[in-house]
Amino acid sequence: MKRDLIIYAGVIVLGQGLALLVSPFTTRLLSEQQFAALPLLASIYGVVAIIQHAGIDLAFPFFLANAAEKSSRQKIFVTSTLVASVAAVVVWGILTLGASVHSWLREYAGVTRLEILLYLAGLLATMLVNWQIGIMRFHHMVMAYARVALLGTTVATLVAVPLIALVEPAYRLAVVIGIQATMQYAALAWSLREFRRAGARVYARQAFSFDLARRMLRFGIALLPGSVVYGFLVMTDRYLVRWMAPDQVHVLVLAAALGSVVFMVRGVISLMWAPYVVEWITTRRPDRYVPRLDAGLALFGGAGFLLASLAAVWADWAVHVLYPAQYQAAASLVPILVLAGAVSVLSLVAAATALIANTPHLHFPVHLVALGIHVAICLLLVPAHGAVGAALGFLGAQGFIILAWGVLGRRILRNLRLRWGLPAARAAAAGGLVAFYRPGGLWPAQVLVERVLVSAGAAAAILILLWRARPTGGWRKAFA
Repeated sequence: MKRDLIIYAGVIVLGQGLALLVSPFTTRLLSEQQFAALPLLASIYGVVAIIQHAGIDLAFPFFLANAAEKSSRQKIFVTSTLVASVAAVVVWGILTLGASVHSWLREYAGVTRLEILLYLAGLLATMLVNWQIGIMRFHHMVMAYARVALLGTTVATLVAVPLIALVEPAYRLAVVIGIQATMQYAALAWSLREFRRAGARVYARQAFSFDLARRMLRFGIALLPGSVVYGFLVMTDRYLVRWMAPDQVHVLVLAAALGSVVFMVRGVISLMWAPYVVEWITTRRPDRYVPRLDAGLALFGGAGFLLASLAAVWADWAVHVLYPAQYQAAASLVPILVLAGAVSVLSLVAAATALIANTPHLHFPVHLVALGIHVAICLLLVPAHGAVGAALGFLGAQGFIILAWGVLGRRILRNLRLRWGLPAARAAAAGGLVAFYRPGGLWPAQVLVERVLVSAGAAAAILILLWRARPTGGWRKAFA
């Protein structure tokens, strides 16, 4: 697991981290509208991505967790891949047709006809690549995953950023989108090569089962409403800010990019965590998997809340130093979004209660209530406070989700009694810093020294709590 964690972390950092690293340049090379365009398009694709495989990606872990024989696992891999690929083509066709006959998507994102055509052209490859690198995790093809994922993200960024500086400003966004589309098709071809090299015949038609396909589709489609609701939950702040405070979309986009640091951590954990959780739960031995989930809750929560604490101390300084004046308002949003991300990290562990009980339908009511909370807070606060209100809505929604999973595991399903005391204490401490700390409020004459001391104190407190919460035998043994 340690090797997998390092590789997945490297992929996330090199992929998403590089985009964040070059953002001081892209905010200057692109106009505010161009800078916000791709995230706005992504907010639409973020929901489409949930239905792009007809729920097969949602059903896949549940079926794999209950497949004891190797032949059954191979049938699941092949059947799910074929159905997911066909579904991706169909969903892409419907979206492309809808965007072609009406200008709604182009107007929403504020892009030209050329830009939207290039984006849609690359989207099909993106959908297929997303499935293939997803099942690479369950094949434990970690290095293959890294090569394909980096080709589609890091290489595209390395090529695009210097190139757009050489073209006319009006065509810069089109160049970025075109390069991204090209790299996605290259990644698709490379992923098929990786499967052939590994001998993983994911498109072997003789292993396809119509009966299994029907059962997986039925199971996955039942899960889609909850996932679609969660997709809207994640993206609704962009929708509502675009509607109620359009002049602050670029501010929200930059804040989300800076706050993505904690979501990078969440992404690394998710990539590594999900396959192992499935295998642990397959044993049907709570005495084995519950201590591991407890250890994950303590360790992952510690990382998330440490990042939230550091964001409360340094976000305003980073935005002031790195970005143009029109983006300075993002500083107040970043700590809130990082704190929300830290809370969402805990749900990766707590949501295992539904996997253990084989009750995936619970995702829908949990996410639906969370979406309602998010929308209500946004409608109340965005008109008066702009993008800050949207960030607070996202935080409120994530707080409800983790509370709901905790109550379900301990009180209702009673199948996952995790130790919540330490994570709750760290969440309260990080939340206090985000809400009340203002640089210079403690030592106005030495603001930089104050920042360093507060950061060191927060880090020391979290590390001490982690040391006190260490599992018997240490972290390595806990995840062995």
